[in-house]
Amino acid sequence: MNPSLFHVAIVGAGPAGASLVPLLSKAGTEVLLFHSPEATEKRCGGGIPPRTFDEFPWLVELPSPFKEIRLITLVSPDGASCDLELTRPMRIVARSCFDEGLRQCARRSGAHVLNERVRSLERDGRGWVIRTDTSEHRAGFLVGADGAASLVRRMLSDRLPSSSLSLCAGYYFTPPDEERITVGFLKKRAAYAWIFPRPDLASAGIVAPFAGSDRHTLLDELRSWLERSFPGFMFDYSRPYSALVPTYTKRGGPVCGDGWALVGDAAGIAEPVTREGIYFSLKSAELLASAFLNGRPEDYGRLLTTFLAKRHRAALFLRRPVLTPLFTERAVRLIRKSAFAKRAMEQFFSGSLSYGILSRKMLASLFI
Repeated sequence: MNPSLFHVAIVGAGPAGASLVPLLSKAGTEVLLFHSPEATEKRCGGGIPPRTFDEFPWLVELPSPFKEIRLITLVSPDGASCDLELTRPMRIVARSCFDEGLRQCARRSGAHVLNERVRSLERDGRGWVIRTDTSEHRAGFLVGADGAASLVRRMLSDRLPSSSLSLCAGYYFTPPDEERITVGFLKKRAAYAWIFPRPDLASAGIVAPFAGSDRHTLLDELRSWLERSFPGFMFDYSRPYSALVPTYTKRGGPVCGDGWALVGDAAGIAEPVTREGIYFSLKSAELLASAFLNGRPEDYGRLLTTFLAKRHRAALFLRRPVLTPLFTERAVRLIRKSAFAKRAMEQFFSGSLSYGILSRKMLASLFI
C-alpha cells in the first residue's frame, strides 16, 4: 500500500479519536491519526466515574496518573451543604496526561500519528484527500474526532443547534482541599460550579447553557462562588480557561454518511445535565469500530442514536428543571435530612444508579 493511502484517517486525537485507533488496528486496518500541534488540553473537570472503568478496564493501564476521590460536598444556592461518601472512587485526571496516554496506545497499535493540523478535506474517486500545511494524504474512510468546532462536521453534517451547547469556564489552581470534590449550585441561573482536585492542579469551573452566557460573566460568577464557599482562602486566578461543550440532542444532525463518521464532541454526545463527555466519547469510538469492522459503517448512526436515546432519555427530560436554584436548594436540603436520599445520591455518583432510578428514590425519600 502507498504509505500515504490509508484505510481510515481520523482527524483529532482526543479520547474518541485516539481510542478508536487500537480498535481498528487490531483487525489490520491501516489508520492515520492527525493530532494538531495547536491542540490544547481539553478544558473540563477531568472526572471519570467508576462505570467508565467497568466498561473500559484497559484505562487503568494508561501511563497517566489518576487521583481517586471518595468525598463529594454538595453546596446549595443558599449555602447549605452535605457530604457524600462514595463506595467506589471517582478518578480525576489531568486531561493533557490522559489524552497523551491514549495517543501512546494509538502509536503502539501501529497507527501513523501525524502532528499536523488538517486544513482542508476533499472527496475524489478514491476516497478522501486530507491536506495539512505541509503534506497531503489519502484515505478511504474519514472520521471527525476534532471536537466542538469540528472541521469535518462543518463540511459534512449540520451545525449543532445552540440549544445543545453549553459554555464552560474556569481556572486551574491549588485547591483548598485536595481530597474532596466540591459541587455548588448558583442562585441566579441553572448552572453549577465545581472544584475537582487533579493529580497536579485542581480544575475549578462553571458550566451553563451557551445561550445567554459569556466567558467573562461566568468567570465572575465562579470567583464569587469560590470566595463565598471558601472564605479566607487565597485563590490564584492567573490560569483561566473556557470551552464549548456539545451535549446530546435529538436534533443534532447526522453523525455518519457515505465514507465518513463523527465521534466524541464532534458528534455532540455529552450528557445533557452534568455535561460528562469522556465515557460517551469512548463509547462512540467503540460503536463506530464495531460497525466498521463488521463491514457496515453506515450502521454506526443507528447504533449511536439507539445507545444515546436510552442513556440520555431521563437527562434530556430533567436538564431544564434539575439545575434551577429552586430545585437544587430543595434537593440538597433533602439529602441533608434524609439518609435514604443521601444513599441514593452516593449510589448515583458511584455510577450504580441511573437518573430514572435516582428520581424515584429521591421522591420516595419524601415519604420515609
